Amino acid sequence: MSSKIENLVPDDFLKMIQEIKTLNKSNTIIMHQGAFGSDVDELLMLGASIKWANLNSVDVTIISDNQSLCEVM
Repeated sequence: MSSKIENLVPDDFLKMIQEIKTLNKSNTIIMHQGAFGSDVDELLMLGASIKWANLNSVDVTIISDNQSLCEVM
């Protein structure tokens, strides 16, 4: 299952997760809600990215335009 998820995740996001794990940086990524579009493919990519981060013990926080935080695990 994880290889299917990994195939949906953008390469830059995969590299970022690997860097976080390698360098023991903060285990939280903050993303703006506009980082992904609203069509089905982009939402699938977002969901796969969040799942991939979680499988690698990295939390994802999504912020909106009004800067309120919405924790996504």
